[in-house]
This record gives sequence, C-alpha cells and structure tokens, in this order.
Amino acid sequence: MVLYSTPGILIGYGLHHLGQAFSRITSSVLISLGFVLLSLTSEATPGYLWGGSIFVSVGGNIIRMSCLEFGNLFPERRNTVMGMVSGIYTLSAAVFMFMQSAFEAGYRWKMICQLMAVGSSLIVITTIFIPWHHIPHDDDEEADYDQQLECLAADTDKDGNKMKDGRINMSACERNISDVSAGKAPRSRQIPLSKSLFSVSMGLLQFWLVSNMFPITIFGTYFNSWISRFSRNIEEAAYYSRLFGYANILCALATPIPGSIIDALSAYFRKSKKGLDEKVANVQATIAPMMFVSLTITVQISCFFFFSSWAVYVALFFLIFNRPGCLGVGIPFMRAR
Repeated sequence: MVLYSTPGILIGYGLHHLGQAFSRITSSVLISLGFVLLSLTSEATPGYLWGGSIFVSVGGNIIRMSCLEFGNLFPERRNTVMGMVSGIYTLSAAVFMFMQSAFEAGYRWKMICQLMAVGSSLIVITTIFIPWHHIPHDDDEEADYDQQLECLAADTDKDGNKMKDGRINMSACERNISDVSAGKAPRSRQIPLSKSLFSVSMGLLQFWLVSNMFPITIFGTYFNSWISRFSRNIEEAAYYSRLFGYANILCALATPIPGSIIDALSAYFRKSKKGLDEKVANVQATIAPMMFVSLTITVQISCFFFFSSWAVYVALFFLIFNRPGCLGVGIPFMRAR
C-alpha cells in the first residue's frame, strides 16, 4: 500500500510535464519488468519478490492515473467515466487470484508470469492510438467569452477608449484565451500548487479518504481471522472466503454508480447557474454520495463486532459499493474543487 501511494506526487508531475505517452510507456515497462522478476522468484531466489512487487505496484498506479484524463472525452459524463476508471482497479487483487488458480491447476509459475509480462507490454501498442500528451478538458463553455470581456476591460480606460498599449494588452489576453481553449487556467488566474495542496479543503479531503480507505483495508486484512472465529468447520470458512472473492469481482459492476449519481446531481444543481455558482454546484453534488460512502463503510466495519453469517452478508454487500465508491466519489470531488 505504501509503495502504491507514495510515488503519486511524482506520477502527477510526470503526467503534467511529460504527458500521456511517456507515462503509459513507463508504466508498461515497470509492470512487465515486475512480472519478469516475479517469474524468477522461488524459494532459492526470494529477493526478486521485492523488486517485482515494487515495479508492479508503481507501474499499476501510473496507468490508473493516466487513464483518469479519459473522462475529459465525455464532458457530460466525466465523473461517471472517472469513477469507472478508478473503480475498475479495485479488481487488481483478482489478477493474482487468477494467477494462483492457474498455478494450482498445473500451469508453471514462470509461464504464467511471462504471459502477464507480455500482456502488460501491449500498453505500448495501445498508446499509439490515443492522445500522446494530454486530453484537453472543456469545463466552461463560457470561459472564452468571460476571458474576452476581461481583456476588453483591461484594454480600455474608464471612458471606454482604447489604451495606447492596447496591442500589448491584447497579446497577453490572446495568450490567456489560448490557454482556456487548451483546457488550462489563464495565466492571470492560476493558483499556486502549494496553496491548493495545503488548503483546508485538501486537508479535509485527505482526512475523508484515509478515514474510509483504512477501514476497507482493515476489513480485507482481517476478514479471514473474523470468519474463522465463528465458522463451524473448514468448509463454511472456505464458503465465506469465496463470497469475499466474488464480492471483489462484483465491484466492477458497481463502478459506474458513484459517478452517475454525481453527474445527475451536478446537472440538477447547475440548472440556470453560471460562473462561480455553477462551480459551487459541482462541489455540492459530491456531498450526498460522500456521506453515503462514509455511512456504509461504518456499517461494514461494524459487522466485525458480530459473529454470525448475516454480518458477513451485510458487510460483503456494502463492500461491493464501497471499494469503487470511495475513489469514485473522492476523485470527482478533487477535480471539482
């Protein structure tokens, strides 16, 4: 978990300055190299496990973050797409479950890992057919018009007459309008990264993410210990374990739900609103889904206090929505702010 999350800030800088193609190819190389090292892992060479795990973790996070920009291709359903992209990666643990099943079925471990390495290298080929640098976003259709009005005001005096240095002013304005069209904030409006990172809003978001992701991690870590305390025999414990695996797979079906709800609420709150009010409405649309995720995670982790089959069913039912829902709601909130 630490190796997966800590390089995030470096991945963000890489995406921002080097673009999609570089990030995706880097992720492909890291994941493929990771599976090659895992194929060499054995009782005689356990050290390869560390390198393989690191490369697969970091490479997987790079490709996940690279895919988030694809939401910009669907302005009206951006949150739904981002939620699906984030949520689908909750199935990542299932990849190793499939690998283990193949190994138990008699396939050689080295061959399984090598096939995974070849599959991961296909990311390089798909990169050829998608945008190489950035996928521009169009947050505000009226942004160009607003910027032109500001430029016009800056280019005239209080009596509405052209200023002598109008050419210089308009040149700067044209650069700002060009930035808006490319999906970037105008130079005059750009907020320093430090101001955003160390704001109360960002702090509360990180608190919300940790408060919800940590219980989900704890639930997965101690699930087997929990069911072992009240299972009558090994067969019953194995049954609950299979249900846990199925619940994680079913997370894929729930991935569109959080973003779809946010998009619907956002469209409702944005009615007849423009400018700052419209932006505030986008943030407000995430509040109810965030509260729902927090409530259901609280119920899920509280099931640990009960030693009964019904508690397992309730906890796994909410797990289907919580794992994709946490990032599927958190990321749209971060983007809206």
